[in-house]
Amino acid sequence: MFERITAIRVRRSKQPVVDDIFEIRLANEEVQSTNYVIQSLELGVVYYFYNQSGSVIKVIARHPIYKNPYICSEENDGVSDELLVLPRF
Repeated sequence: MFERITAIRVRRSKQPVVDDIFEIRLANEEVQSTNYVIQSLELGVVYYFYNQSGSVIKVIARHPIYKNPYICSEENDGVSDELLVLPRF
């Protein structure tokens, strides 16, 4: 199953980072928590979004040792993440 992310909701609006994302909105207007997205990713669901240039970017889950799991783009360079460019809701 493929799910397209169209918007994100973050905990703080000034200089958010990917682990501030706590909900996403899909193309079908469904809202999902990041915990649900992480569980779905582990079950094989593919989440993706379109970046500003129209390329498809896959979303993955990260499981750091000393922090809660979070989602980010597969092409995350560690400095910024294109997932944060998506519209807010």
